[in-house]
Amino acid sequence: LEGEKLKLGDEFASNAAVELGLLGKHNEAIAKASAMSMSLERSYTVMGNILKSAGKKEEALFNYLEAIEKDVPFLLPFENGIPIAIDLVDLKSLDKFLKKLEEKWEDNAKATTLKSLILFRKGLPREAAMTLSKILIKDGKLIIPNFDDPEPANQSPEGIDEDEEDLSMLGKKDPNEEGYRHHYLLGIAYLACKEFTSLDNLLRWAFETEKCADGNWNVLYAQYMYEHENIEKSLKIVEGMTPQPPPLVTAALCKLYQEENEEAQKLAKQAFSDEFKNYTFDHPIANPYSIAHAILGEVHNRNKNFPKALDELNKSLEIDPYNFLAHQLNVMVFKNMHEFDEAASAAEKGLSLCPGQIFLVDTLVDYNLKKNNFEKAQQILEEFQKEHKEATL
Repeated sequence: LEGEKLKLGDEFASNAAVELGLLGKHNEAIAKASAMSMSLERSYTVMGNILKSAGKKEEALFNYLEAIEKDVPFLLPFENGIPIAIDLVDLKSLDKFLKKLEEKWEDNAKATTLKSLILFRKGLPREAAMTLSKILIKDGKLIIPNFDDPEPANQSPEGIDEDEEDLSMLGKKDPNEEGYRHHYLLGIAYLACKEFTSLDNLLRWAFETEKCADGNWNVLYAQYMYEHENIEKSLKIVEGMTPQPPPLVTAALCKLYQEENEEAQKLAKQAFSDEFKNYTFDHPIANPYSIAHAILGEVHNRNKNFPKALDELNKSLEIDPYNFLAHQLNVMVFKNMHEFDEAASAAEKGLSLCPGQIFLVDTLVDYNLKKNNFEKAQQILEEFQKEHKEATL
């Protein structure tokens, strides 16, 4: 009986902490949650959600990592923890999430989308696309998968109903968000690994499916045309859209390609208009504001104003450390300055976050060969080819 009283007290504390968090009383919520026992079925998830709502990302991530080991198995700590790990550029935590997903959630559709997101952010877009294809393509046709099975197939705890209101609901995602957004991730993964035939088929399907065809898909189509060097088509697409940061930076990239530097600079600066400051935007290759800074950096690079170029590229990477374009341009600026040690250092840093980028690998291999570090050059090349078997230098 005493044990039941203690359990009820902990459940009351958890519910009270959740309610306080929902009311925005984060310090009180954290204090209340800290007083409860961590032996409840979802204690660490509750604590992680409360800390996440309070903006304490590192502490929230710690609790989500504890949750995947100690709470009853369910996906919310993965759904909330993985974006935080990505935001904090914590690749070790991403590896932990990925390992647990592979161990416990092999046949779960929602878990598969989370695995693909991790693989994509680890610089493995081909593997991400292959993983997503398992649930988004059936018999050669694109489908909308079933996301209604929340528990791992090999370990479904008794007595847990995911639909009922529970102590971990703070931070829960709207189930209606599932569906077409995963096809968009498949599209940007195809773009990143240059699987253009598959991307072309996906885009055709997307624009035939009205629910799927929105601004993100139009920019993806424009970026696909840009990669194909069909610059006029790319510009036609984005110039027909409302001038917001995603189409603006794609248009600016096109102008850079055409060596219209002043026009590229103008478009990139337009992306920073005050009218957009309260909105969040996506882009197929990186955060659009990060891309805008990278474009400004390249304009300064072409004008041989290297300090300003590096300043813009630093701003770009502060916004989005995964922006491979900014990493590449950073290396190019140092090379233009004949700062080859700095170029190699920048390439190494870029490669740690964007391991699939051949330009960065090529820079490091060439640098070490010129330094007569043949073993190091061979090691870099072998590690790259091990992870990216179909790539060539």
